[in-house]
Amino acid sequence: MQYTLSMRAVQNLEEIRRTQVVLADRIGIGARLGACGLVLLLCLVTGQSTPSIVAASFFFGLGIFCLFQGVRIAQKKDPSPLFVPSLVLDCLAVAVNGFVVVRFFGFVSALPMLIVLEGYCSAVSLLSALRLSTREVIWAGSAAVVAPGVVSLGAFILQPDSGVRALFLVPVLNVLIAIFSGVFASQSRNALKDNLVTEDLLRASRRLKMTMDIVAASIFNLHQLVNKLGEVSTTVSSGVRNQGRHRQGHHRG
Repeated sequence: MQYTLSMRAVQNLEEIRRTQVVLADRIGIGARLGACGLVLLLCLVTGQSTPSIVAASFFFGLGIFCLFQGVRIAQKKDPSPLFVPSLVLDCLAVAVNGFVVVRFFGFVSALPMLIVLEGYCSAVSLLSALRLSTREVIWAGSAAVVAPGVVSLGAFILQPDSGVRALFLVPVLNVLIAIFSGVFASQSRNALKDNLVTEDLLRASRRLKMTMDIVAASIFNLHQLVNKLGEVSTTVSSGVRNQGRHRQGHHRG
């Protein structure tokens, strides 16, 4: 019985996790398109063609990927197989866009775009906590550290004497965010599992109580039936004795 309860709790937990994954992916689609669109807009405002073309290419490429991801979610298919590919695309978008804007605009002018890109990396790490999977948090945290790390290293190579060293704080911050997300995901998963097991035990207890009530009622009804059968048997026996006495009296008369 304990095995059955555990299996039911695991199944319910997986259903909750799939719901959380869909929620995380929907928010991620909006955040991804929003970040890429904002970087593209900032590049267009500056009038530089090369960064604008690069940003536009990633915007439309990720837009197609997000459309495919959204269709898969609408069809109620498991979106988990697209998680790692989405992280790879995000890393490429952040690293290439970040390197290009620093190369063409310089660190100070590129700072708004870098803030958008690296803020998106932090959002990816935070959203992974909704997935209730430590493994996926590690994947997302790794992407959130590697992408801004590459940007920071590239910016430092291009402009070693500027304030670009501050960019190296972003990977460190994302490591802390990833740790927080991992702890949150693990604790949430364990809490949900404990609650589901407790709920299953309460349901089983209620079913057992109902079964015992039914058995008790059946025993009571059986007892009543036995009593009635005893009364009928006594009545029949008395009738038989009375009839026998009557016949004996008739023969004597």
